[in-house]
Amino acid sequence: MDVADGPSHPCWFVETSAFRLRWPTQFTVESPQDQGDGTPFYLHGPGEATIFPQGPVAKERLVDPHALVAAGQTVLDQRVADDGSRLIELGYQHDEEPWWQGHWTIPYDSDRVLVLTAQALLAHSTQTREAAEVIAASFERCQ
Repeated sequence: MDVADGPSHPCWFVETSAFRLRWPTQFTVESPQDQGDGTPFYLHGPGEATIFPQGPVAKERLVDPHALVAAGQTVLDQRVADDGSRLIELGYQHDEEPWWQGHWTIPYDSDRVLVLTAQALLAHSTQTREAAEVIAASFERCQ
């Protein structure tokens, strides 16, 4: 057996043909189980947390940040970052439990954005939000 040093970078990435994102600690990665699912991968973590990218999608579809708010959800917070990415945080009830959800829209090119969605039981929302922030900040478009 040969043993060699691992990668020189301090973290792992999940890479698709369109982009790469940092793989957060305490999360597992899973491929979609449904062949019709266009989501490239799902990250699962504590508190039933799930984080997943969508797109890139046409920017015009998301001009109104409330386009990402589903029936029964309440807007908790909204922010726009210096790089043009936006975050909308939502609260809702599911199976009589309070849940949190966040949608980051990250500029991909001049007319498209990547949507990063994170959700978890409200009790685990801080850890999930922090993981999603790391992922969003690590976004790199593949050429």
